[in-house]
Amino acid sequence: MKCIVYRSLSHPGAWLYSAKPIGELHLPDELAKLLGRTREIMAFDTKKVGRLVQVDRDVLAQALASRGYHLCLREPDEVEKMLDEKFGGTGKRGAGHS
Repeated sequence: MKCIVYRSLSHPGAWLYSAKPIGELHLPDELAKLLGRTREIMAFDTKKVGRLVQVDRDVLAQALASRGYHLCLREPDEVEKMLDEKFGGTGKRGAGHS
């Protein structure tokens, strides 16, 4: 199954794994507000990828099949902090859901 990973620009620890482009998802209003603007980070096939760091592959595949997305919330790490410093967390350079 195809999976697209989005990072929230307003909440660096919020990552959305989606079965389709974010503009085609029907996210609950509260979730859309939480995510704010997003940036697409990568896409992969859940059946072809090895171990995932942030989420269990079976849990992800089940969530994508049942509701079309999976939300991962965690504390920002050093890579995310560097991305914010370089690109800003305001979404000025990112595209996506607002």
